[in-house]
Amino acid sequence: MRYQRLFIFFSIAFLQILFASLTQGIDKFIVNDNQIVTKNFLGFGAEWDTYYYNGYNISDKDFKLITDRISNMKLPIVRIMVLGKYCYLGNGKYNWNSDSMISIYKQLDFCQKEGIKVIVCAWGAGYNPNDWLKIHDVSGVDDPKYADVVGTIMDYLLNTKGYTCIKYFSTINEPDLQLRNNWGMWLKCMNNFADNFKRHGLTHKLILLGPEITESNADNWLKNSSVQLSSLLGVYSLHLYASRNLVKSGGLESIILKNMKYVSNSNSVAASKPFFITEAGMSDDFKPPYGNPHISDFQYGIFMADYAVQAARAGSSAILAWMLDDNSHKDFYWGMWANKIDNFKIRPWYYAWSLLSRIFPNGATVYRVEQPKDIRILVARIHGSTDEYWSICLVNRASSYKTMGIKVPEAKNTLFSYFNYYSNASTNDVDFFNKSVIKMRSDISGSIIVNCPPNSIVVLTSLQT
Repeated sequence: MRYQRLFIFFSIAFLQILFASLTQGIDKFIVNDNQIVTKNFLGFGAEWDTYYYNGYNISDKDFKLITDRISNMKLPIVRIMVLGKYCYLGNGKYNWNSDSMISIYKQLDFCQKEGIKVIVCAWGAGYNPNDWLKIHDVSGVDDPKYADVVGTIMDYLLNTKGYTCIKYFSTINEPDLQLRNNWGMWLKCMNNFADNFKRHGLTHKLILLGPEITESNADNWLKNSSVQLSSLLGVYSLHLYASRNLVKSGGLESIILKNMKYVSNSNSVAASKPFFITEAGMSDDFKPPYGNPHISDFQYGIFMADYAVQAARAGSSAILAWMLDDNSHKDFYWGMWANKIDNFKIRPWYYAWSLLSRIFPNGATVYRVEQPKDIRILVARIHGSTDEYWSICLVNRASSYKTMGIKVPEAKNTLFSYFNYYSNASTNDVDFFNKSVIKMRSDISGSIIVNCPPNSIVVLTSLQT
């Protein structure tokens, strides 16, 4: 018996040494509730405008192609441009059946059906007759008539048409640039809209979102917004186009945290509000407003996924890519697919962004776990009606394979679907997700070992995708 016990002891010791040698070089992390950063994540969305759909002659068949792709992505949230000039004719008259408004109704009908949350941005009013934003009878965004015109449109969309999918409203796009950093002008605009929404009974139907400024002017605008508008704003928002070097270094997360602290350090009311990135993209070599020459590169997908993970880890409740579709504006090349002239060709980053939008849905709880050098990690718990699910995203920015040991104690013996976005893996195939899935199961402790190819995105989810 003594020899049997010694044999068992040395066998166990040998197995422990063998396991240690086999797992040497594996980076391990454990998920726990102390790492929670967001308890009601809204998801990864996109800007979706129909401003130039009529210019590109987008037919009903074309529109179905576009919405089928959005459905396949399971986009949880979109931001939509709605301009005063779409229907306001001047002298208090509106054309609710203009071509532009018909396009908006089609968008909103689809979002209502699919349960997609909508941010409406009125964009601005223009300051001269030739300005593309010019609205009849309106002298500028601080003119009460601007709030009257746009408020009437919002009243029609919510109270007459019944679009409950519209949850958020933004008065102006990038007021720091449009108004040349005139804070007082935007403050007056915001108060005009608050009064107008109250008259239309929209105060409790719409959440005001802002200031929608660029990161270069964020400090003063976010501080002023959190101090002077904390009773009006329900969401704080920022536009941030980042460089490849910043994102690859992992430094974007701290930049977003810094901007969020401009709000949270101001007062407790502001600190309790969600923070959105409502325009996310790459700044390298971009040609404002038209596009980015790197948009069709495989690497753009890696960049955007890395950006998204860092933004979510920082505590952003929603991250919206700029933008969904090249048909939105004339000669733009920002989208996940090309315009009608170029046959709606899908770009690789469509697949990267879709992986995130599908596996990190609205309502998820997001965790910021420790991560090794050159790896970005995002973990989320998804609360179903009867069960709970887990999603994990790993972005490997290294030039070599990385092996990760992931332990989720509450996901014992759980079946995960494994997807991988890496060079030559993505094809121009909208059914990419169903064709590239591999199944993996965690062990009785909730642990699973995952290999990450160099320069790739790996996602694991126990959701039915």
